[in-house]
Amino acid sequence: MPRMRVRADITEARLRSAVEMYEQGNTYQAIADALGYSNASSARNAVRSGILRLNGGSSSVQGRRFGVEVEFSGISRGEAETALQAAGINAVHEAYSHTTRRHWKIVSDGSVRSVGGGCGELVSPPLRGEAGLNQIELAVTTLLNAGASVNLSTGLHVHHDMAGLTGSEIAAFVRLWSDRQTEIDSLVSRSRRGNSNTYCQNTSDQELRQIESELTSYGRIRSSFNRYRKINVMSYPKYGTVEIRQHQGTLDGTKIRHWVLFTQALITAAKTHVEANIRVDLTNMLADLQEHAGLNQETVTFLTNRAVVLA
Repeated sequence: MPRMRVRADITEARLRSAVEMYEQGNTYQAIADALGYSNASSARNAVRSGILRLNGGSSSVQGRRFGVEVEFSGISRGEAETALQAAGINAVHEAYSHTTRRHWKIVSDGSVRSVGGGCGELVSPPLRGEAGLNQIELAVTTLLNAGASVNLSTGLHVHHDMAGLTGSEIAAFVRLWSDRQTEIDSLVSRSRRGNSNTYCQNTSDQELRQIESELTSYGRIRSSFNRYRKINVMSYPKYGTVEIRQHQGTLDGTKIRHWVLFTQALITAAKTHVEANIRVDLTNMLADLQEHAGLNQETVTFLTNRAVVLA
């Protein structure tokens, strides 16, 4: 075998190992130590390159990883575990932690108000594409059928992997979202709009300028920002994700599906440098995302109707 081919195969295997370790919840430093990268930053770059290569360079929801945190009430965490496992979902009730797992985990959440028997948070492993969306729909439908519910204290948080995006492209995504957070409010309940909820506040202009400056200049977040924002960048240094916290609690798989697809389209717009073509008002925003970022007609129609219902 030619020497260059051998080197390429070794590099490919190393990148795959880095991605596998990352998806198992290892830190970037642990990946660096195990695979011989010089430091955590080099390991993070390897993970990004590996995921993008495994995705075939795709920036669509078919390749880009995401994960959800579904807060619920009405049943205990043990009851949730039993129901999910009976549905064929590998879910484990475990102690609260921020560790990424390869299985679904059920943990406590101090911000959720227990109504009628218990409460908790269901956290997915990293997911991809249609298979991932189908897993979410099965999981939340199972919780609902087991007696779970949501209330004003619950929220839906979605993490989106930023692998394959430059610092400037991540900054463009944060800007796209932050400039439209008022319009996006029309897609969520009144309890999540403006600054009415402690756990999902608007990003201020000052914060946005600082975030953009750090991502554009250094490719990373250097300062400590309040994570209780509609768009949370503090997950990026630790997990390589940006978290969207704006949506109210829901056990409706269809709502979650279209929310994920909508957010992924905004990421695609930033990744492909068409953000200047995405207008701010909701109707034109959705139309522009369909034209320039691949948002499907079903999602456009669903979100348009949601805005009418929630008006």
